[in-house]
Amino acid sequence: GIGVYATLIASSLALKEALNALGWGSSPVALGVAYAQKVQRFFDTDSTIEASTDGEKASDGPFSVRFDHVSYRYGGSDEFAIRDLSLAIAPGEKIAIVGENGAGKTTLTKLLLRFSVFQSVRDADGGTVQINGRPIADYDVSALRGRIGIAFQQSRLYALSVRENMTAYADADDARLKSCLEEVGLRLSLDAQVTKEFDENGAVLSGGDAQRLCLTRLLHSDFGLLILDEPSSALDPIAEYRIAKLIFDRSPTTTIMVAHRLSTVVDADRIYLLSDGRIIESGTHAELMAQNGKYREMFLKQAEGYLKA
Repeated sequence: GIGVYATLIASSLALKEALNALGWGSSPVALGVAYAQKVQRFFDTDSTIEASTDGEKASDGPFSVRFDHVSYRYGGSDEFAIRDLSLAIAPGEKIAIVGENGAGKTTLTKLLLRFSVFQSVRDADGGTVQINGRPIADYDVSALRGRIGIAFQQSRLYALSVRENMTAYADADDARLKSCLEEVGLRLSLDAQVTKEFDENGAVLSGGDAQRLCLTRLLHSDFGLLILDEPSSALDPIAEYRIAKLIFDRSPTTTIMVAHRLSTVVDADRIYLLSDGRIIESGTHAELMAQNGKYREMFLKQAEGYLKA
């Protein structure tokens, strides 16, 4: 009677809890298997881009860059991320790429690096991307990337010392490294560890300070081209503007900066506004404001937001 009924209820509840526990336990396992399969596909995929090591070597000095009617779409997509885009950047020129999310800004910079399998980007579907008047496919890809300094929004720090993180691209003496730290507003010992994985006394950096430290890699090295894709987005607007001005003012290197905060790129030699993979406006900040177009509308909306805050 009642005893049997109570036993069945208790047993069913226990079975339910066991099944729930099994479900929760199997979820991480399935996720781990999915990640492992992606890693395996990556190593099993041959990249013709990464293998192109017998091309030209990029020359010293600032690069000239040209996009000549370039179109690009990601694999499996019918929509173009970049559509018949043309622009020319002179050696030493500082330009900014702005626009709403999905406009094609980051795709533009990845095409210059010829990212392939891992970043899901390959060479352009149409047109040519040129550096110093030659298609980038003519260059030794590894040597070319060695002449391009990059800083993306996602900071890449290593479980190493501040000095070792700063010299990830090229070596420099301690005096120069300390000067770079001062320029970006960091007070760190060169021997300090930037994580606690191997040193319990290691520094734990905020997102903004991690971005500052990553940017120091570009300040003491010699590149033909700098690509900066929102590298200081974790900073407040004033600090971000100061970092952008530091890069624009001190470096003779050709520079491409992607930004969402338009206030950070007002000093750029030329600003390109992208929409749906196309350039819809271009000019200096003053010229674009005078056009009373989309750029002016976006700039004023952002400024209004800061005033209200």
